[in-house]
Amino acid sequence: MDLKDLEIYPFIKDRLDRIPRVTVKAGEYISRAGKADGGLFYVVSGYMRVECVSHEGKKILVDNLGPDNFTGKISRVQKAYFACDIFAATDCDFLFLESKVYEAMMKDKGFSELFYRKISNRVYQMYKGRLVRSFYSLAELVAYHICSRTGKDQIFEYRSTLSLCEELDISRRGLYNILNKFLEKGYLEKEVGSSRYYVRNRRELEKICSEVRRYMEEQEP
Repeated sequence: MDLKDLEIYPFIKDRLDRIPRVTVKAGEYISRAGKADGGLFYVVSGYMRVECVSHEGKKILVDNLGPDNFTGKISRVQKAYFACDIFAATDCDFLFLESKVYEAMMKDKGFSELFYRKISNRVYQMYKGRLVRSFYSLAELVAYHICSRTGKDQIFEYRSTLSLCEELDISRRGLYNILNKFLEKGYLEKEVGSSRYYVRNRRELEKICSEVRRYMEEQEP
């Protein structure tokens, strides 16, 4: 995505000499819990994951965000620090707004409105994502995940089983059972030796997840 296409661009165009653009590879950590790296990250391209890790080492997916969104230790803005790690789920690049730059920009009403709208929307999406897991079956959720991430090439591919299970909040066994059922019914075809699937009957998958899609993508009347 070109910088000029980002919503933040009008507020940074005169500050680009003080706002580094950083490129990272998939799997690289961008911020670690407990590390003093004040400032914000604004995603230009790719996807980042935000995770919280319990004292027992259990990972909880907090957010999965893409281009044109803020991330970072945003909870500090409200004096409510959540210890989270942020890493690149895919190759991605982002703008780093160092604390002094970000604090100066927050004095601009237009920028502060953009910032709070963006983060409030992320919170809403996270909450909605949690609710959908209570309303619909795992098969419906997996079907929606596949359909919403499959393009015109009809290829569905995930980075790792672990990340997919975390995102869907499902066990490996549960995921494999559903995928195998879709394979048996001819909805999918798996490429041998990879995590790539070819969608062979999208119409049936869309039927399965129609209620989930309506819930996740419905607009206000």
